[in-house]
Amino acid sequence: MATKLELYNKALVTYLGTRRLASEVENVAGRFALDAVYNQALLYVLAEANWKFATRSTKLLADGSITPAWGLKYGFTLPDDYVRLAAISASPDFTDELDDYRHADHLIYSNSTSFYVEYVSKDPAYGLNIGAFPPAYAEAVGAWLAVACGLEVTKDRGTRADVEVLYKQRVARAKTQDAIEDRVKRAPPGRFLRARFGNWRRGPLTDWR
Repeated sequence: MATKLELYNKALVTYLGTRRLASEVENVAGRFALDAVYNQALLYVLAEANWKFATRSTKLLADGSITPAWGLKYGFTLPDDYVRLAAISASPDFTDELDDYRHADHLIYSNSTSFYVEYVSKDPAYGLNIGAFPPAYAEAVGAWLAVACGLEVTKDRGTRADVEVLYKQRVARAKTQDAIEDRVKRAPPGRFLRARFGNWRRGPLTDWR
């Protein structure tokens, strides 16, 4: 389970080669530099992909206060914790993809009066839940924190550039790991289970994440 102190020390020690913090409130320049970039750094990495630990689902209803200027009939406001759209569907089990929509910023326009969305959330229980960060994702966050504060901490543009290369590698690894874990979770039943329980079809979701 990741902690804020662990993320700070990944940035300072692993990527910038400076001294380790004893606590996340230690009165040193490195900690102040990290504090200044911390919130934006978390959101930056969160927006990089459809991370499974940060994804939740909900139903949207047409917002009567929104009048589309042309084309599609209805407007929808995405939730306040929205970061990135992962999927949109006419059905709660996300098996029926919605085609008639347009997405712009925190709004969606469609000819449907309601639909379901899956999205990356910055809610403290989802994307900003540090304790739920997968190890590879936490490594990527630590690397980006180092990029974000690197010049202030080391005064060396070359170090910052080198760490940015490492960040790209870490976030690519985190995306790969996330995709592998998703395939495992969604894997269909084997022949033994199909023979024992018969063919089955995934039903609608009853417990929204």
